[in-house]
Amino acid sequence: MHMPAETWWRWLARQRERSQMVVLPNTRLDSLGGGWGFDGTTFARADGKFFGLEGVEVRTAGREVPGWGQPLLKEYGVDGSEDGVVVVPVEVNSFGHVQRVLLAARIEPGNPATYNAPGVHAPDSKKHVLIGTPLQTSVANLSQAHGGKLPPRAELVTMHANKYSNNPLIRWVTQPQDGGRYFGKSVRLGRLIVKEGDLNPLLPQERWFYPSEINSAFAKGELSNYLVQSLLLFARF
Repeated sequence: MHMPAETWWRWLARQRERSQMVVLPNTRLDSLGGGWGFDGTTFARADGKFFGLEGVEVRTAGREVPGWGQPLLKEYGVDGSEDGVVVVPVEVNSFGHVQRVLLAARIEPGNPATYNAPGVHAPDSKKHVLIGTPLQTSVANLSQAHGGKLPPRAELVTMHANKYSNNPLIRWVTQPQDGGRYFGKSVRLGRLIVKEGDLNPLLPQERWFYPSEINSAFAKGELSNYLVQSLLLFARF
């Protein structure tokens, strides 16, 4: 087995050098663009796409206190609750064991970053980049509700009538998300078995990882949550 010429951490450092994302926290909610607004019970987009923040009252919960109020994030997907779509391509050998997993550098505003000043990354900043899945998106993004481009590797699934149809080569599992933060949210995790060369050429942010490299990246806290869930469900190292 030939290991890559470039170590995974050097590849990740190079991906972070490419990142130009800057996140400015403490932005007033009433000044956000993109059609966001508050209607008294929900902070969401006027078109009902993507997600919203909804208030709930919890009673007789049998927890540390009798009840409480809190906001929960609700995603608006196919049926109002299931909006996440994650696909992990894997190469397997004749015994069905994973040889390599195609991963990607994921740039997300909530990923860790360190700033020396507003808009100025510190030298050791992760710059909002973690290792994640090649396709990690929402149904709203697949239908281009934002008016922008399709997400990378959208061709792995297809859209029709505002619903995603299954690629028959993908094995899907529906996984509920953290109920302490999300309201009835689940995500569809898909494992796509491919042969070497099927997905060539790779995108600039992609890299094939061997299981030992994934274990090393996990130990260093460089994997995104969706990726960890996907690997726990599907990968047989």
